[in-house]
Amino acid sequence: MNPRRLSRVFDSAGGFILPDANLTAPDVSFVRAARLRQSPRYFGRLVPDLVVEIKSQSARIKPLEKRLRIL
Repeated sequence: MNPRRLSRVFDSAGGFILPDANLTAPDVSFVRAARLRQSPRYFGRLVPDLVVEIKSQSARIKPLEKRLRIL
């Protein structure tokens, strides 16, 4: 397999500092490689292109919706 390195995918250990200075760590996030030439050492200062949040059985919808609105 010959990877094309078109994007970077992060798990929940990879956080992002959003333009409003909030820190978020989605369950899974995707950033196009053109926007991020190398993986950040700590937290990236950008909004990911795609965010995936996995709802657990015990999670409540309202707090999850509030968190997603921030993104």
